[in-house]
Amino acid sequence: MTADVLAAIDLDDAAGTALVAQRCRDLAVHNDSAIALIHVRPDLPDAYVRQLPRQWDENQRGEFEQQLRQLAVAHGFDQQLQ
Repeated sequence: MTADVLAAIDLDDAAGTALVAQRCRDLAVHNDSAIALIHVRPDLPDAYVRQLPRQWDENQRGEFEQQLRQLAVAHGFDQQLQ
């Protein structure tokens, strides 16, 4: 059976991230699943967000996408990454 998988990852939680990545690899290998990763981060207070540069959120997104891709490569399921 083939199923697509969406895995939510907190990149600040190394142990949890490693467990999720291992499970994604297992699903990708054994079930030929396509894997989508999403980084979940806590909401920032509005007062803090107002002080950030305009491009901060876009820059963060690019950095997180790169980290998620590296995670998939390191765990051997980058070919199944969506």
